[in-house]
This record gives sequence, structure tokens and C-alpha cells, in this order.
Amino acid sequence: QRSADFSQLEDMTKSCKEFVEKSGGTFDPKEHKTTPHGMSLARALESLPENPGTEDVLLVLLAHEQRLNALDALDEPNTNEDDKDVFRKYLDGKEQELRQRGPRDLHTDRSEDAR
Repeated sequence: QRSADFSQLEDMTKSCKEFVEKSGGTFDPKEHKTTPHGMSLARALESLPENPGTEDVLLVLLAHEQRLNALDALDEPNTNEDDKDVFRKYLDGKEQELRQRGPRDLHTDRSEDAR
């Protein structure tokens, strides 16, 4: 059984911490999530009782699918880091976007989700 890939966790945590501190806050890992799917879940909690955005739900489902496949390899292409499938490409893109732009800017336009 493969272990989870923690290679980018430090960079994502650093990016989130810098963003929070630039915004005048104090970073708290219990409150400020450092993965795209963690932030999507936190954003959904903040927006209750409204419905979470479609992209947030999709991101969380894809992340969990990928994590489950790392455990059971039922969908082997989803676990391949060298030849990435569509799920991994999307999630990697969101992680890259997060590192470049900051946690609150993960999605540029949520107006479609509000409909």
C-alpha cells in the first residue's frame, strides 16, 4: 500500500500561512485548511445554510476518489503520478493555483454557483 504524497504539503501550508498573515490574521491549522479540497469543505461550512458551490463539491469528490484509489488501487490510472489521469490533472492544477494565488482566491468566479 502506497503512502500519501506529502511532498507539496509544506509548500501549500506555507502559502496558506503567508496569505492569512498578509490579510492580518494569525494562521491556525485547525481553521485554515491547506489543501484545495479542505478549503472547499471549509468554504461550504462558512456558506451554510446556502448550498456549497458545484466546483467545491466536485473538487472534494475527486480528492476523495484519488485518496481511496491510493489505498485500494481499484482505478490504477488514478494513482499514477507519472502519467496522470483527468482527475489528478484537475487536482494538481487546483493545487498549483492555490500556491500561486492564495486560499481565498482558489475560485475566481463563484457567481455561477450561486444560481
